[in-house]
Amino acid sequence: MAEKIPEIYTDGVSNAHWVSSMVKLDFVTHTPSEPNEKPKAEPAVRIVMSPPALLNLADSVNALIEKLVEAGIFQKPKK
Repeated sequence: MAEKIPEIYTDGVSNAHWVSSMVKLDFVTHTPSEPNEKPKAEPAVRIVMSPPALLNLADSVNALIEKLVEAGIFQKPKK
């Protein structure tokens, strides 16, 4: 039986930075707030990776975006 990979939900990236030759991506989730107030961003997880891993991630995400555009699920914004 295959090992289950943990899943983490995120609403987005709050910060991407470079520290000591590593790339750090901070992800957040939005927590409920009072009516008519903007939801608060709460830290969810930080991913730390090497520069080559970041390039691999970018290639993988861009390939997925292209597939979703071709399938009509996404539309690229017009410049």
